[in-house]
Amino acid sequence: AHLLSCTIHCLLWYQSVQDPSGGESDDEEEDEEGFQDELHTILESITRRMIKCELEDFELDKSAEFSMASSVGVKNSLFAVLVMGVYEVLIEYNFIAGNYSKSRFQDVLELFNHYYKLAEILREKSGKGRTPASKAPRSLLSVGFVSTLLTALFRDSTRTHEESLSVLRSSGEFLRYSVSAALQKVQHLEETGYTDGPDGQNSEKTFRYLCEITRSPLLQNILRLYLKVSSQHSWDGF
Repeated sequence: AHLLSCTIHCLLWYQSVQDPSGGESDDEEEDEEGFQDELHTILESITRRMIKCELEDFELDKSAEFSMASSVGVKNSLFAVLVMGVYEVLIEYNFIAGNYSKSRFQDVLELFNHYYKLAEILREKSGKGRTPASKAPRSLLSVGFVSTLLTALFRDSTRTHEESLSVLRSSGEFLRYSVSAALQKVQHLEETGYTDGPDGQNSEKTFRYLCEITRSPLLQNILRLYLKVSSQHSWDGF
């Protein structure tokens, strides 16, 4: 999942820094376009396969064991987190590469539905015996994408985007997931001083992303509540 994430970020970064005016030979330009097209084809193929596959195909359905008290349960739990990471990375890729295409956003929602189903199974099956302090698996979404996603979901009123965004906005689970991912990024930044994604250790860009995230009144209220609870816990443990 991490390798796939790096591949996608490198591809998207390369496309963003390309000089539209050219300046390269025809052969070099054809080679570059060729490898980009090939990567996009591979990623679209992986997307279709992950959407088509059911959890039973990964042997991660409700009949699987996820108990942390057994080696099989530990292995299945780790594999489940890995598969969830692949879903997340593909969600980010298809959202950005889709450029507000309704069909691509439908793919995003289908990927999320698989992610959500697996997350619920993992929470239900491995939650027994866990301590209250246990955390959800760390999201592989980049902080830059989380900023872009929340801006699109809660603040984008562009007419040409309405139809495609309505696909994602119609899912309450997806909206909650997006907000939870943002909160997790803020918490991780508070604890470690950095966050996920290619710009995760760039303090200037991270600050800009956080400013974008907190422009939503909903996020502002959630973060205020989180900071209040966090400060209370720190005093309790002092």
